[in-house]
Amino acid sequence: WARTARIAGAYFSPDDDLDTIDARLAQLAAENVTVVITDSPLGEQFAVWADDSTFAAVKASIATVVARAHAHGLKVVLYHTGLELISPPARNPGLEYPHWAQLGLDGTPILFNDVSNEDTHWLDKGIWDFWLTPCAPAEDITENGAQATDESFRALSLRRVQEIVTTGIDGIWVDQVYLQGSVGSHDDMWPSSDPCSVAAFEAETGFAMPTAEDWDSPAFQRWIVWRHTQITDFLLAEMAAARAINPNLVFLNENSSIDTGRSTYVATDPASLLVYPDITTGHEIETIADRMDAGETGMKFATVDQWLAFRTMVAFARGTDRDKPSWILTYGFAPRDSAQLAGLVLAEQANFYETRGPQMADTVSADFRTRLFGWIDQHADKLYGGKSVAQVGLLFSPRTRDLIDTVSGEPYAIGDSIHFAAYRAAANRLLRAHIPIDIVIDTDTAMFSRYKVLILPEIQMMSEATATALRAFNGTLIAVGTTGLYDEWLNLRPNMALTGTGTIFLPHVDARLTELADTHLLTTDAPASVQIGVWRHPHGFSLALVNTAATPTTAPIQIALRSGAPHGAQFTATLYPLDYPLDGAAATLAFQPPATFNPPILSGGSPATVQLEIPAGLDTLALLTLERTDPPNLLWLPSLLDPDANAE
Repeated sequence: WARTARIAGAYFSPDDDLDTIDARLAQLAAENVTVVITDSPLGEQFAVWADDSTFAAVKASIATVVARAHAHGLKVVLYHTGLELISPPARNPGLEYPHWAQLGLDGTPILFNDVSNEDTHWLDKGIWDFWLTPCAPAEDITENGAQATDESFRALSLRRVQEIVTTGIDGIWVDQVYLQGSVGSHDDMWPSSDPCSVAAFEAETGFAMPTAEDWDSPAFQRWIVWRHTQITDFLLAEMAAARAINPNLVFLNENSSIDTGRSTYVATDPASLLVYPDITTGHEIETIADRMDAGETGMKFATVDQWLAFRTMVAFARGTDRDKPSWILTYGFAPRDSAQLAGLVLAEQANFYETRGPQMADTVSADFRTRLFGWIDQHADKLYGGKSVAQVGLLFSPRTRDLIDTVSGEPYAIGDSIHFAAYRAAANRLLRAHIPIDIVIDTDTAMFSRYKVLILPEIQMMSEATATALRAFNGTLIAVGTTGLYDEWLNLRPNMALTGTGTIFLPHVDARLTELADTHLLTTDAPASVQIGVWRHPHGFSLALVNTAATPTTAPIQIALRSGAPHGAQFTATLYPLDYPLDGAAATLAFQPPATFNPPILSGGSPATVQLEIPAGLDTLALLTLERTDPPNLLWLPSLLDPDANAE
């Protein structure tokens, strides 16, 4: 159910009566939602976590919500903030539990009450914002599980999580597992230097704890990387605690960093979870307006480049999650831009969390959500049942991001980054040219053989394991800029890692990159404002067509897809547009779904290329399916598209 989830949020209070709870859940079920991200006072309130009686009351409320949600056929994934708690002005949590605080490099606790709503939309001046260290000495957990007066927050949180799971929740969505570097006007705090974290860092690395931000210092560099492991360790501990009660519980970490320098800053990196098969990510991807505009613009004024940046972030999410589901939380403004956001999410086979900024529990329109999620439900097998056909892998290097880009690079701005700038420029070029791509983490070397082309954009740092895998790669290697000059710890190599190989070296990203990378799998005259996602099924293909422009298309779109099928193979092509009059205008396709083209024109030779025309009038989103209809004894050559196909 997590792989086909249709996601929305809702808030429940212990004061809600049963009728109120039932009405809210019935509405969500009627809107074709399958998963409710359930928020409550447990989500972030200090008192609920710290006080047994308050916790018990909220826990009982959640149990009621879970029972009623299951009666409505809904899954419940409970929201909470992992390392941030807030408290009213009268109760300073730092006075009660000073040893829980994250400490900046200068020893300052990350605990403030001067942050305004204009600075951070979930806070107000006077409210205490308390950031908690993920570290816990092993001896702070007593044998019988009782709370000690000096118990770490981590120990408490693991006990609380286990109690929460007994309510029958289906999953946990844990947010704000950050080493928070910036709150309101407080910037560059660089936690955490609490005694537990200092001891752990020094024991694990042999380096003394740095005392100041210094990117040239080996100790600071090692600490920057080590902080990722501290966050991952906390998440794995929480997941293990929850799974001890319910082994089937789905566990997601909400992360707003995506591929940007924020991962370095707050130490939370989706790529760190790549190797763990049973923990996935709820990726929060902001729009160009971000959440701070109270949902007043969303992506309404987005340029093509900004839409392509959004798609790249979704593709990065899939690259870090791979065979796990990727839930994408983003914030629409109106039905039109929400449909376009959903389209790009679906084009990468991810799951759409529908809401309107800045809230996680809102909607751009109940009618829109009902229609969108109903459409997704109708086509779920085609949207989620296939595999990417991409023959081009674009590599991303978390280590180069950490130690070369040094926190530069934002969702829609490259800043003064090096690797990030080249990677985003390459993605933009490839997506404009409609070349199907996957984002591949550079340490995920087992994935390399799936592709015919690998692109390395300014990956200046590279481990020997990655370098060895690239030297053995049998396809086309394209390196942009400086590649493999350093190992993974910034030690200078005598020669760049791929010197002497057949690698094609380009000084920067330009038109030659697309010429070299294009395997001619997909050919189209669609403008860059129309994006296409392609994946393969056992008996054909699915294509997501997403029009990111402000108006429907005015000309037909030609598409040719190299099918891997022999000449003479027959396909049925069916187009299913999202049939919705957006913004009050009846801007739908000129025909009603399904519209069938049977058979498409087939090119000569083998394998065949499926050629067809999409009529003008594509408004926001459509699904195109290609199904083999000829006798099954005809040779099918999916291995031309997927090296793993023979194993299937």
